[in-house]
Parts: sequence; structure tokens; C-alpha cells
Amino acid sequence: MSTEPARSWPPGRQLADEESVPAACVACGTAWRVHLSLAGFRMRCSCGAWVDVPRLENPPAQLTTSETAAYVPVSSAERAAYAPGPALDSAAEPGALEDAHPRARAAWTDRTLLEAAALLFAILGPQLLAHYLARGREQALLVPFASLVSSLFVILIAASSGAYGRASFRTAVPRHWLEALGAAPLLLGFAFFWLWTLQTLLPQGLHVERFEELLTSLGMPWTVFVIAVVPAFVEEIAFRGMLQGRLNALLGLRSGMLLTALLFALCHFAPAVLPIHFGLGLYLGWLRQRSGSILPGMLLHCAYNSLVLLAS
Repeated sequence: MSTEPARSWPPGRQLADEESVPAACVACGTAWRVHLSLAGFRMRCSCGAWVDVPRLENPPAQLTTSETAAYVPVSSAERAAYAPGPALDSAAEPGALEDAHPRARAAWTDRTLLEAAALLFAILGPQLLAHYLARGREQALLVPFASLVSSLFVILIAASSGAYGRASFRTAVPRHWLEALGAAPLLLGFAFFWLWTLQTLLPQGLHVERFEELLTSLGMPWTVFVIAVVPAFVEEIAFRGMLQGRLNALLGLRSGMLLTALLFALCHFAPAVLPIHFGLGLYLGWLRQRSGSILPGMLLHCAYNSLVLLAS
């Protein structure tokens, strides 16, 4: 048996003896304290093995609303086939929902779709409104305000979403910050190679977005803020902080990262450079997963956008 302190499930806080039951993984020896609402179920240990949570001889008469969030009464035959789903507000590990009860997966899927729709509206809505309401110089002046409104919306959604809105704001080790700074020019080189290839292959050439109007209207500092700083902050919270966490829990690490990167690329509405945004999104997701934080990704995202602006 492991001498490590017992781990708690669902994660997020230490469980007292009176609100939990002890369990142990026979494969790796990890000790667990599992919430009373999950007694009689099976759960996945961090090593991947199944852990049988003991039944209660005298279960509590009723559970609070927060305690029943992850509790799904099922028959004894179903209990042998499914693991309980983590609470909706918890930051579940990748793949935590792959073997969960269908009702738990459905609840997580609904929550993921709702948050994804809200985040996409928060990011795109103010920008589309600015493009619809104004043209030329007036539009350039509206863009900063639209970016600030997007930031506010995303912050509010993240604050109300539970653990995924906060769990990614951890410190990172120095090597991940250095990696972020070193990767930005390499990703820019890949982008230039892709654009050069398209311009060579397309007989009519390729239209590349320029920022002269913004630079003329706002100046370089404000343009960097609008083009580099705000998107890095907003999009990393939305995509790598919230969506990637939930999609990883539902689909597994690989599928979750791929789908997040694809949504990130499609959100930019630029089919010609979709591979650039997909590659950037995939690398940002990989960096977030290894570092345990979205902060190095924010630095990389900001540095990449700044280099694009300077090189345009």
C-alpha cells in the first residue's frame, strides 16, 4: 500500500471522513477518499486501473444539490460497466468522461456546447458588430472598443464556468517561457513559407491582410494592443483554458487537442491560412498541456501576433 496521503475524488478539495469512503487501487496501491455519493460505483485510478468503491450499509437519506451533481442512480449491472462522471464544475483529467455513464457524458457535452457557443459569441460578436456599423477610419477606431468588450465577456464566462475558468492560471517553469519566446519566430517562418507557397501556386496571387488603417488611426502601441495583446489573452482563456479542458475530458487528450485547434482555426474565418492557425492552435494546446498553464501560451500567442504585425 502506498504511503502517500489519500487522494480525493472528485478532485478540488480534501474530503472529511464523514463525507467519504476509503478505497484503494490494487494495481498501484494508491489510497483514495471517495465522496459518499459515489459509493458502489467504479472509478478510474490515475494509473488507468479500475477501483471498486465500497457500498454504504446505511446511505445518507438525501444529498445536497452540489453532492448529487455527479451522482447517477443506476442498476447493479450498469455499475459494473460505467464509472461515475466528475462534477460539472470540476477540472477533470483528460479522458475522465470516456468510460462514464451516458447521463454524465450528456451533461458534460451540453455544458461544453453551451460554453463554446457563449465564448464564440463573446469573441466574434463585438468584432462583427464593429465591422457592420462602420467603415474605414471609424471602423479602425471601433476595433479597440470591440476587443475590450470581448475581453470582458470572456472574463465573465470564465469566472462563472467553474474550475476550468481558473485552473489554467498556474505558474510555469522557466523552460516553458523560454520555449514560448523561441517558438514564435519559428511559427512565423512556417506561416511565411505557407503564404509564399500559395502565392506561387495561385495565378491571381493571394490577398494578405494589412494593418495600415489601424496603424494610421491608432499608432503602433494601440495597434499592438488590439492585434497582439487582446487576442492572446482572450483566445487562450477561451480555447486552451476552457474548451480544451472540457474536450480533453470528453474525448481524450489527442482528440480534444485536435478539435480545439480546429475550432481555433475556423474561428479566424480565413480559409487560405487555415493550416497556419491550425498548426499554431495545435502547438499552443501542446504547450498548455505540458506546462499545466495557459500563461506561456499567452506569451507565445502575443509574440507571434506582434511579429506578424511588424512583418506586414
